Amino acid sequence: MISRVTRGLAAADRVLAKVEEMTLFVLMMALLLMAVGQVFQRNITDSAPMWVDLSLRHMTFAIGLLGASLATHADKQIHIDIIARLLPERSRLITRLVVGIATIVFCLVILQAGWHTHVMERDFAQPLFLGFTSAHSLLIVPITFGLIAVHLVLRWLFDLGILLTYRPPTNSG
Repeated sequence: MISRVTRGLAAADRVLAKVEEMTLFVLMMALLLMAVGQVFQRNITDSAPMWVDLSLRHMTFAIGLLGASLATHADKQIHIDIIARLLPERSRLITRLVVGIATIVFCLVILQAGWHTHVMERDFAQPLFLGFTSAHSLLIVPITFGLIAVHLVLRWLFDLGILLTYRPPTNSG
């Protein structure tokens, strides 16, 4: 039963990562096309719309945060695991679960702060481009930290399933 649930969690995590990868691809291609277009326009007309620079900055920030979410999915985020390497496997799993809870709580705090910043910015939003405002661009913070938290929760549940089904190796000799 637990193995079926953990397989389902892993599948959900992979689907979420695929959507993030596609979004990241679209953002990177749009960034590349806009940057190249801006270079050509500056060389031809000696000017370019100011909104392009601004949107490129916002897109770069979004790409970085989406990359962090994908790093979380791939378990490639920064780890300080000097002590964990010295622990036996079961204790390492328990440590990972405790650190996972702390990280999830941190992500939820940042998500909430990002949302409140977005709400405050709505009153003074500046137009960026194509109807997007500075308030819209701030949504990337709660969205990506929500995605990171989802990846962490799925990983945490997966690790809990491993801990619950863990059987220590037998010393047969």
